[in-house]
Amino acid sequence: MNPDFWRAIERDFTQGRYQGVLESLRPLIILTPPSLQAFKVFGAAAIAAGDVPALGWALSQRDRLDEAAARLVVEVWAMEAARREQMELAARLMQQLYDQGLRTPDAISRLIRWSIASSNVAGMKALAAAALQDHPGQLELMEAVAQLHLVHGEKQQAACLAHAILAQAGDHVLAFDLLAEAEPDLVCPDLIARFEALEPGLSARTDPAAATLGFALGRVHEAQGRLAPAWAAFARANRIQRRVLARSGAPVTLAHVQQVWAHARSVQSGLAAITAPAALAPAGPRPIFVIGAPRSGTTLLERILRGHSAITGFGERADMALAFEQFCALEEGTRLDRFEALRERWRRAYLLRNGPQTPFILDKLPSNLDRVAFIRALFPEAVLLHCRRNAEDTAVSLFTNDFGFRHGYSTRWDDALGFVRHTEAVAAHWITAGFDLIEVGYEALVADPEGVLSPVLDRLGLAFEPGCLNEPDPNEPVFTLSRSKVRNAIESRAIGRYARFVEAGAKPGAEAPGLQGEGL
Repeated sequence: MNPDFWRAIERDFTQGRYQGVLESLRPLIILTPPSLQAFKVFGAAAIAAGDVPALGWALSQRDRLDEAAARLVVEVWAMEAARREQMELAARLMQQLYDQGLRTPDAISRLIRWSIASSNVAGMKALAAAALQDHPGQLELMEAVAQLHLVHGEKQQAACLAHAILAQAGDHVLAFDLLAEAEPDLVCPDLIARFEALEPGLSARTDPAAATLGFALGRVHEAQGRLAPAWAAFARANRIQRRVLARSGAPVTLAHVQQVWAHARSVQSGLAAITAPAALAPAGPRPIFVIGAPRSGTTLLERILRGHSAITGFGERADMALAFEQFCALEEGTRLDRFEALRERWRRAYLLRNGPQTPFILDKLPSNLDRVAFIRALFPEAVLLHCRRNAEDTAVSLFTNDFGFRHGYSTRWDDALGFVRHTEAVAAHWITAGFDLIEVGYEALVADPEGVLSPVLDRLGLAFEPGCLNEPDPNEPVFTLSRSKVRNAIESRAIGRYARFVEAGAKPGAEAPGLQGEGL
């Protein structure tokens, strides 16, 4: 094949012109013999575009490849789906490979990790238990099963597996990290000392494991009441993380977040004119969107509301983000006209994917705060709940958690706090523009959930139910960083966290000496 052809394909893929990639590669797939590279890239483009029919067609054609090549293609597609955080799709593809006999420990570990959201909880746990018996001592498999237990709130089982990994591989950082999440208050002094001694060597090599270890040590120290060492560990972890992220690409900085918002605000500027209440009649469950800064209480609010018999929650769904990307990609001069034509298709797709039998569906994705006008234009009947928490406490929660590439701003205290202030300004913009955001304060919600949410539910024609305060169903996974706390009884420990760190001698914003060339 002409190298210029593949350069053009690469350019189109990089620039997001996925449909053009699909059209160009389809003839190569039906060739005899078919092009293996065309299969790989075609599937990746279909996944990136969210084009399920195109991917289904490619799957139907893979029998034209030999068995090894067909297996490789599906595995590549599964990994691409996981990379794009389309875990349900990644799990379905991996399940196909498992059913066809691919049952190596590595393949089973991926299947477990990507299937954590599966509704077949009992089946996945049975598969995990059988895999541990069939492949004893496989560390990656043990880690995956421990993660499965954690997202279902089974901390004791996760801790047992973490201890088993540490017994086999004494300096296993990810096992210590699992233990620090499952039972941080019970980690023994000898184990803490062992991993603190390991940290400098990892840091000197800018090993990503050093950041993971620093955050884990911080959690353990804080849980055991040693706040000054905890803050020092979090600060070290973030300094290493900045270097790791700088080497791996262009992490999301505060400046980037502000640029994205400026573009989103501009693109949505004409949508207010088509959000009249009578624009669309309700055609299914009424959506409730929970928005705000990460770590502002969105997971807690979702947990309480989904306990209501009339509300079904789906966690963090990217539906609105993907639809908004498609809207932004429309030609500028025709964007609003095209929106009118596409609106019903987007609505139907959203409700088909998320619409259960309950009158209300709950969609919690904090970053939907940037898309309020778009969401309101699509769903005039939607309810928008804006979570707000003390800015410094929110910033502490950002700074003391490992968010990775997409939240590079969280690795500097000033940027973490600046990001929280930015989200407050975005919410203020929407309110000033006339959009109805119902503010839910985290501190008030913790103190009196019924008192805070009864007026909100009343606006929906609902009454507060005792079930709202029940513990979450253990068969429902929790994926956010709140997973270690959201299953506990509602508590106020996270309130005033910033003040407690400062009282212990922490100096947020003061850069400690050490690592240079952080790149952020």
